[in-house]
Amino acid sequence: AGLGTVAAANCTDRTSSSSRMQWNRRATPDFLEQCNSLLEEKIIPMKDAACRTVHEMTRPMTIATTTNNNNNRRMQQERKEAWFHAARICIIGILTYKTLFRSNFMSLSPSSYTARGSFARKGIPILKSSSSSRSSSMIPSSFNYATKSQREKLHQIGSRFGCHTCGSRLLFRSRRLLPNTKKMIFHGDHIPPVSVAKQINNRWYNRKLGRTVAQRFYPQCTDCSNKQGGLLSRAVNAGHRNLHAAGGGSESHFHGWRMRVGHLTGGLVAVVSTVGVGNDDARWLGSSSEEEEAEVLVHSSRDRIRSIQYWLEDLLYDAKRTMSNVWNGR
Repeated sequence: AGLGTVAAANCTDRTSSSSRMQWNRRATPDFLEQCNSLLEEKIIPMKDAACRTVHEMTRPMTIATTTNNNNNRRMQQERKEAWFHAARICIIGILTYKTLFRSNFMSLSPSSYTARGSFARKGIPILKSSSSSRSSSMIPSSFNYATKSQREKLHQIGSRFGCHTCGSRLLFRSRRLLPNTKKMIFHGDHIPPVSVAKQINNRWYNRKLGRTVAQRFYPQCTDCSNKQGGLLSRAVNAGHRNLHAAGGGSESHFHGWRMRVGHLTGGLVAVVSTVGVGNDDARWLGSSSEEEEAEVLVHSSRDRIRSIQYWLEDLLYDAKRTMSNVWNGR
């Protein structure tokens, strides 16, 4: 957040300085006075506060990675504390991302159009066909389309988790289309796709062993479905020998700008580790400069994160002792 504010402030400064001549030509004196007062009273103090915040937050890692040759005991202890603090922050961030926000690490990578997407959470297994005719036995049952009940289930999954490729929940489209019309918001996407599954099934070792690839339905929006169909059509016409990789790489879907709840992890960890720290510290009351306040803030933040570590250790120790008592029949 601090880095973003600094970048925005720098961009505002550059924009204001480069366009100040144009403003002088077009704007009235009152408008120019309002712009200058906004710049001096709001933008510049915001930039200074953000720069100070970034400096204080990155100070431990700066100490840990410095190449200073001063190997006195105080510097070594400070370096050690900085590394331990960074490790605690990383562990707390991972636990927050995975347990509190229940996010998936796979959703950090781009989505392939020919495999499970980054937002795939729940899929519907495709049941085998009960038809005994020879014509239908030649086609694996997993190549069938989704039934009405499966489409309704896929719509529920898509409304909750979004398209498994791009993550869109299609919130701005009318959900009245589902019960009253035949038009569906989310499609049942075969994973792996039909052409990919056929290519895998036709490999000589799978034919010898009589194995067929298992498929599942995942909800997919119309845009991603059309993109997937175009990619696979071009790959099949070009004689691609590995269709499974046709939708990845440069063809994959980049969803980095789509906000999810897991993106709040960094902000929550920053709030927990910085907000309110140092206010109850006696050193904070006796500090007379910004450098001393920053020093108190860093040490207080470390004490708070260390207390969280001790709390987790006590929690795990109590759970271990309870399990041991249950195992021993006490």
